[in-house]
Amino acid sequence: MTSYARSIDVQAGKIIVGTRMGEIWSITGETQKMLMCGHGTGETWGLAVDSNGNVVTTGDDNKVLYFDAKKNMVSSSGVIST
Repeated sequence: MTSYARSIDVQAGKIIVGTRMGEIWSITGETQKMLMCGHGTGETWGLAVDSNGNVVTTGDDNKVLYFDAKKNMVSSSGVIST
């Protein structure tokens, strides 16, 4: 990983990590794979994995990103008004 962990979830033997630089990593054993980079240069504040293995994140850029793990891409996103 290229940054410090900000949020972590564990599901089905995989560790999913959101970093301070907006990256999402999947860790299985000693294997690390960057799944996506989002939220610009800001921090990822929240991370959850649904029952299908898809990832939802939010960050200091007020965005919510829904990452489709099967398609390996962000399938939808939105902005939270302040």
